[in-house]
Amino acid sequence: MPENRFEWGAEAIALLGGVSDSALAEQLGISRHAVRYKRIALGIPAWRYSAGVFWTPERIALLGKESDLVIAFRFGLTKNAVARMREKKKVPLLRHQKFFDWTEDAINQLGTCSDRLLAERLGCSVSTVYLKRKRLGVPLLSA
Repeated sequence: MPENRFEWGAEAIALLGGVSDSALAEQLGISRHAVRYKRIALGIPAWRYSAGVFWTPERIALLGKESDLVIAFRFGLTKNAVARMREKKKVPLLRHQKFFDWTEDAINQLGTCSDRLLAERLGCSVSTVYLKRKRLGVPLLSA
């Protein structure tokens, strides 16, 4: 047996699919391709960041209450990843009630308090405030 062949023990096999192929390869000191090949050969699906660990009950509770795009921005996911989880949980898509007319005064209030509080003050959705603040690059002020 060549010296560069990795011996797949039960402990190493148990790690397949639990983390990214790259992370496991680094941990085991072998190539990402070797990890991927073994994982596929054993029929183990690839690890997905947006699948188990990421979706906490608190984050799942946001589905349908905020737009898929807002949730995606907030947690660094794609809009499609959020939509897939929302559909998996059978949560209906958030429908915006109306177009919000941003006045200069309303824009000046962005980042001065939480998006939720400002949305209540302005009579619009949290998603509307969050997206406008992000588009304009306005950070939230620290308390």
